[in-house]
Amino acid sequence: MTPADSTPLWESILNNGSVAAFVGAFAAYFLVVLTDQRRRRKSKRQLRLLARDNAQHARTKLSTVENLLGLLSENKFVPAPTMAFPTEAIKVKQLEVIDLLSSEENRSLDAVLYWMVAIDGLLHDVYDLARELRAAADSNANDSIRLKLAARIRVNLEDTKRNLEYLAGMLEAYAAGDFKKILNFRYQIG
Repeated sequence: MTPADSTPLWESILNNGSVAAFVGAFAAYFLVVLTDQRRRRKSKRQLRLLARDNAQHARTKLSTVENLLGLLSENKFVPAPTMAFPTEAIKVKQLEVIDLLSSEENRSLDAVLYWMVAIDGLLHDVYDLARELRAAADSNANDSIRLKLAARIRVNLEDTKRNLEYLAGMLEAYAAGDFKKILNFRYQIG
């Protein structure tokens, strides 16, 4: 530096194009990381909102199953598919934020997803059996075949009803952050 050039050292460093590019790139990287962390925390919160919404979905399905049991008792049962739980959407969210979830929270979510898939499977079986029952009625099959199909439908619906009650409680516990309740759940047989 000559006496006529009194530019401070830091200013001459910042006037360098390479340094300016580095500072700009670092600032952009920092903003991307910050935005990504914010988005992932939001996704984690959304898991609890999904649990709350699916608890209501389970209660609605429970009401449907109770209605189906009533219709079956009155010989007015008709095949009707039910809307499945959005398990894939929940799994995607879970994988997005798996490193932000505690072990208990992650295992609780796995348990809830297992129950959702199992219940959807039972309801799909009920639908298939109901279609068989409808076909048996349309073809005037003997009563023993129709009674066996109706009995299988009743067993599946009763299992589904009990499982939906459990699932709704699990989802409410997940939404409230009570993961131990889910992990300590014991299925009552009989």
